[in-house]
Order: sequence, then structure tokens, then C-alpha cells
Amino acid sequence: MQYFCFMFIRPIIAAAVLITLFSCSKVAEETFSIGGIVRDSCTGAVVSGLHLFFNAQNENQNWVPPDASQGENLFTGGDGKFQKLLINDGGSMVVIWEQLSFNKFKAIGVVPIGESNFNLELVQYPTTDLEIILDVKNAKTDQDTLRFINPSTGLEERIPGPFTSGFLMDIPAVPYQIAQNPPTFYLGYEIGLTSVASGTAQQCGSTEIGLVIE
Repeated sequence: MQYFCFMFIRPIIAAAVLITLFSCSKVAEETFSIGGIVRDSCTGAVVSGLHLFFNAQNENQNWVPPDASQGENLFTGGDGKFQKLLINDGGSMVVIWEQLSFNKFKAIGVVPIGESNFNLELVQYPTTDLEIILDVKNAKTDQDTLRFINPSTGLEERIPGPFTSGFLMDIPAVPYQIAQNPPTFYLGYEIGLTSVASGTAQQCGSTEIGLVIE
């Protein structure tokens, strides 16, 4: 905490005494702390020795990776844990980066600026589980086949008709990437015509993708 004081000197003639008046303005340098643990996957082992960088970002501007030459040697401990004291010097969020090489980084976490939190759970290689749902407008026949590439295996799925609305299948452990905006997952599929379905991806959770059969 810093204090800047401005001194005003005013003579009081009647008392023949010089009175010094002080007016002090307090300038607060706000700090906050974050900490937590890093795992290699959503349910995996802790990651020790991971080199972390932190920088403030603005909500409406593209993320700017940190400068490796300006970083500090902050590594996760043997238990995968870390702790960092930060200064609230602008921005709306703090992005936590893993250093991949000297000046190459990957975002592994985002926290609101100014809010202390010691229970962060970060994932080095996060995934999401896709839940494929059918919205059937036309049931089709046994002569029709729904096709799409399974993003987890890279193999083509072939589901014969007729179709009914509701749950179709789960596709586990699809790679997920932390990004500035909530990631949207796209899945192309074909049944006569080629279409694209999408859903907002959930890190280490379930992402619902609705396929419309018309």
C-alpha cells in the first residue's frame, strides 16, 4: 500500500504560528492470488515441473500470448500444485499458459481478474464427451443410412434407418481446446444430403450435438 502526501503551508498571522496541513491520498495497488493443481487429463495424474505463465487479457480483444523473456520461473510442484500472486493492473481476465517451447504457449486456464481462488483444477490435455442426439422430422427407411466420422476414432459411423428422435450414442474423450470464446464443436453428417451440426463444447463434461433428420 502506497501513500502520497501533499503538504500545504499556510501562515496563521494571529497566532504567529506556522501550521502545516497535510492532505494524503491513498493509492491502493490491488493484488490477488490464485492456485490449484494441474492434471494431464480430465481424470489423470498430476503434472509436475510444468512451466506456467500468466497475463491479463481484455474480453473484447484477441488473446496475446506472453513474452517468454519477461516470464518468471514458476513451475508446478511434485504434487502438481502451483500458487501465484498477481497484480490487478487492468484487463478482465487472467489467462494461464503452458510453455511448449521458448516462445510457444498453450492456454490451459482462464480466471476472472481480481478474484482470489486457490482451488483451480487445470487440465493439460482436456477432452469432452460428445452426446449425439437425433431430432427426427422424417424417419426415413431401412434403405437410408446416416454417416459421419467419429472424431474420437477417425472411423466412419454408419447407422441404418428408420430413425427415431432421442439419444443415439456417446463419443468419449474428444480433444478440447481452451479458447477465447466458448469452443463450438462441429460435426458433419450425411443422409442423402450433407449437413453440419454443432454444440458448445464443455471441458471434461458432456457436449450435446443434435443431428436433424429431414
